[in-house]
Amino acid sequence: MSAISVTQLSEYIKKIIKEDYILKKVKVEGEISNISRRGNGHCYFTLKDDKSTLKCVVWRYSETDTELLKEGVLLQVSGNITVYPSSSSYQMIVSHIEQKDMGSIYLELEKRKKTLQQEGLFERTHKKSLPKYPFKIGVVTSEHGAAIRDIIKTIKRRYPVADIFLAPCSVQGVDAPSEIIRGIKELDKMDMDILIIGRGGGSFEELNAFNDEEVVRAVYECKTPIISAVGHEVDTLLTDFAADIRAATPTAGAELSTPNILDILKQLENYKKFMEDNFSYFIFGESKQLAYLFEQLNFHNPIKNLQRQKEKLSQLKVRFISKFDLWIKSEKHKMASLKLKLDLLNPKAILDKGYSMVFDMNNSLVKDVREISLEQKLNVQLSSGNISVVVTGVEEVKNGIEL
Repeated sequence: MSAISVTQLSEYIKKIIKEDYILKKVKVEGEISNISRRGNGHCYFTLKDDKSTLKCVVWRYSETDTELLKEGVLLQVSGNITVYPSSSSYQMIVSHIEQKDMGSIYLELEKRKKTLQQEGLFERTHKKSLPKYPFKIGVVTSEHGAAIRDIIKTIKRRYPVADIFLAPCSVQGVDAPSEIIRGIKELDKMDMDILIIGRGGGSFEELNAFNDEEVVRAVYECKTPIISAVGHEVDTLLTDFAADIRAATPTAGAELSTPNILDILKQLENYKKFMEDNFSYFIFGESKQLAYLFEQLNFHNPIKNLQRQKEKLSQLKVRFISKFDLWIKSEKHKMASLKLKLDLLNPKAILDKGYSMVFDMNNSLVKDVREISLEQKLNVQLSSGNISVVVTGVEEVKNGIEL
């Protein structure tokens, strides 16, 4: 067999492909990537699966709607295959673009959801509580997307003391599930307080990595409390069910993961005021108790007690002397009064006035003339002395009349 040139081979392959009935109108399903819209209106992109890639082009004059073309979206494209001999490559000239049959996708998703639910991956008893004050927050998302910017901004605004650890990954496309799983496992080993997985909103196909069964299992098996924060409106993302907490957006996830530093400062201020008030009350009460104890100590002090007793004795002495003086004066007054009475009743005082007292020989005072008889001897006591007399006559006086 004689050799042919490279060009001859390329032209031969081009002819075979061009004349192949199947390749004239073929429908291929795959994930969109490497979209390039040129200034001349042509649109180039790559259709891929987990093993192969296919270069595609939509000419500007085609009526095909290129708005469906988005990175990571799973689409079905129709067209014919052509060969470029100069580069020995082939590509698809796309004539029609359509989304994959969504009915079958949703049925598959519901089946997967039911299976995982029956295995207990969505049970509330498995949910972990979020720590109130996290200091290490792990984030599994794209390092270039708006989601990580929103998360960082929100955490720094609400709770700047927390450290943020990013495990960058694709959030859509064929590689997204494995990269998300790797990020979850890496951060879970780093002793995080909370994990946030997510991305901004997108179409069903763009969010499909978060419906991947292995991703859901990784979320369930994560030992760190995890928040699923995918910005979407539908409620069919399976990571939402497996996660400990579901947030509607990455920003909401950041808010759920952190307390507000302003609330903490306000609470601390309230605690401070409470402690100051109670401390002041405590100090006031203890000061009163201390003053009372000091007063009791002073009161029971032996030296001071002796001083008080000495003062009390001195006061009693003064009172005793004062009362004794009053008693002496009173007694002197009584004695003077009695003396006066005695002086008035003293027979001698009567005798000094010229009176006399008559006694019989028995020394008895003669009070009545009827007690005297003639020739009776009597003693007469005068102020200046005594006189012995003999009765020579008796005269009785009655009512002042001599008898």
